[in-house]
Amino acid sequence: QDKPKTEDRPRAGFFAPSGDYEVHVILGQDTASHWLKIAPDPRLDIIPKEIADKQAQISEFNKQVSRLTEVGDDLRQMQEKLTLSKTVLEHAKLEKTDTTFVLLDSISSKLEKFDAHLFGLKGKQGIYRDPAVLTNLIRGAGRLIDHPLSPVTPNQNAALNNMTVKITEAISTWEAIKKEVQTSLKSTMSKHILQLW
Repeated sequence: QDKPKTEDRPRAGFFAPSGDYEVHVILGQDTASHWLKIAPDPRLDIIPKEIADKQAQISEFNKQVSRLTEVGDDLRQMQEKLTLSKTVLEHAKLEKTDTTFVLLDSISSKLEKFDAHLFGLKGKQGIYRDPAVLTNLIRGAGRLIDHPLSPVTPNQNAALNNMTVKITEAISTWEAIKKEVQTSLKSTMSKHILQLW
């Protein structure tokens, strides 16, 4: 018997705790808003405090992911500026022996190393993924936190705390790298009368 196509299968919606919600539907310039109430599921053996604790845990998880996402975005912008700097200097037809290219290669290597710490080495998949890579650590914590309506466990809190510490360390490392890179590049590019940084 033929299996139904993926788009024909029913999809599960997002699990939300009971409570009052305001829903907004936006189409072009038009917005429609409506309040709705989600009643507690009588089949669930979970008390409202456990639901609130779980939602707080999920909210903290999302906050930490957002902190790291900002660092990733910042890193990508820095890598784009570095690529632009290299392109501009290549068009300026500098001598290949100019120390500027050595500095740019050194900075590029430093950014690639930090990129690998955040996102892993490109092309590595499955069992070859490094568990110390931050995105893998986040993926593991997210899986452990699991269902939004399951009670909070000590293991989940430990994973979330570990993830938070690692993200804070990464942010601190990134701030130091960013400051060093920006200072070096401003100085180097100003020698060539270029204000890209």
